[in-house]
Amino acid sequence: MAGVLAYSNSLTGVFVFDDLLAIRDNATIREWSTALSPPLDNPVAGRPLVNLSLALNYAISGLQPWSYHVFNLAIHLSAGLVLFGLVRRVLGTSVASYLTALLWLVHPLQTESVMYVTQRTELMAGLFLMLTLYCFVRSVGSPVVRRWELAAVSACVLGVGCKEVVAVAPVLVLVYDRLFIARSHREAWRQRRWMYLGMMVSWVLVGVFLLSAPRGSAVGFGFGELTPVAYARTQLGVLAHYLRLSFWPHPLVADYHDWPVASGIPPAGWIVLALLAVTGWGLWQGKLWSFLGVVFFLVLAPTSSFLPIITEVAAERRMYLPLAAVITAVVLATRRWPRWWIGPVAVACIVGTFQRNEVYQSPHAFWEDVLAKRPGNGRAHTNYANLLMAEGKTAEALKHYRAAVQVSPEIPEIHNNLAYAAFVSGDTVTAERHFREALRLDPSYAVAHVSYARLLAQAGRRDEAIQHQAEAVRLRPDVTDWAKTLAEYQAR
Repeated sequence: MAGVLAYSNSLTGVFVFDDLLAIRDNATIREWSTALSPPLDNPVAGRPLVNLSLALNYAISGLQPWSYHVFNLAIHLSAGLVLFGLVRRVLGTSVASYLTALLWLVHPLQTESVMYVTQRTELMAGLFLMLTLYCFVRSVGSPVVRRWELAAVSACVLGVGCKEVVAVAPVLVLVYDRLFIARSHREAWRQRRWMYLGMMVSWVLVGVFLLSAPRGSAVGFGFGELTPVAYARTQLGVLAHYLRLSFWPHPLVADYHDWPVASGIPPAGWIVLALLAVTGWGLWQGKLWSFLGVVFFLVLAPTSSFLPIITEVAAERRMYLPLAAVITAVVLATRRWPRWWIGPVAVACIVGTFQRNEVYQSPHAFWEDVLAKRPGNGRAHTNYANLLMAEGKTAEALKHYRAAVQVSPEIPEIHNNLAYAAFVSGDTVTAERHFREALRLDPSYAVAHVSYARLLAQAGRRDEAIQHQAEAVRLRPDVTDWAKTLAEYQAR
């Protein structure tokens, strides 16, 4: 009931940011035959079950967002119930499990995962990862132990079809097994090796998904100053930021594209290193509480360690499942306190979540909120400018495009958008300069070739226009309109 109350205004949310790629422009969700084959370089690339869920929503409501939000909320509430059952099984107390699930469900830090439709990747991955742990816990001492172990394996394998991070599930289960049940890792392996081998199938699937380089332009090595070491240093500050938001969720930001790369270990990063060291010591000593630290650091490891993610150095949605470990630790640490504080905190979280949901009610509100909190975010400036251009507010759009170029001059899309806006406003000199810069940064940028060709054609530079239009057709032969335009240029 608390979760439904906190998200009672979620059904009027709209598609924002990556939703346009993953839903509006994703042709694979329109046919069941392609639903398990998401396109590459897409938020759902390599995540077939998430793409399948979007196909289900498309079959129900087309491009109307309401059914997508119903699905997201249903998954979130289901995950909350699984968390309740998991904590109750581990701690043997209903009070702590109730308080943990309650605060986790309504915490404002969860709004990005629930309201931002495409981020159901976090919701589904979190649900399946918790189900894996829950089914394993239920298997211990059960008269139908094999059924529960099979359920744990199934949840693990299905989870990696939602997001690669679920590949940490076998390790989490092994750590839990060693801390709470078995006397050694060897004993855990000897008693349950077939279950662990079944879970390891998830690693094979992740390898298969990654072989296609689903997000090769966003994840990997060779991103200039964002080396693995620099990324790891930066993530220490990011993790400290996540922890702060866990206790004081303000300000919440939907896009951290401007998060600076750290040249050294940030001051708050030493706190994270200390917590990591304490977790490692507790694990070595067999302390049960260390499992919460393992959950926090291990679930965040794929995105917040050494592997650079150039498009998103930080993202609040990554705390979806790790937040459960933080809240459980707080509930346990305050178990001897009077429980009166829970009511005001829960009410404050419900109100904060309800208010935060308003940001997802329109694309304008979404980007205005980001810019209000991070005015140096070039991606936010250019996306907001795109909205203004669509409304015919070219002069206002140009201001934001120029601001975007100043802070993110390395992004070809920003130069192309600025050039197009300048072209529309009649400033062909500025337009040509930025079209050239966009193509210098990315010679295979087909849209920039087409727009530049149009400028050249209007300026009477026919041969150059044909050259750029022909290159665009070569790069994207599937766009028939571009081929027709090329023919028109050649016929003049």
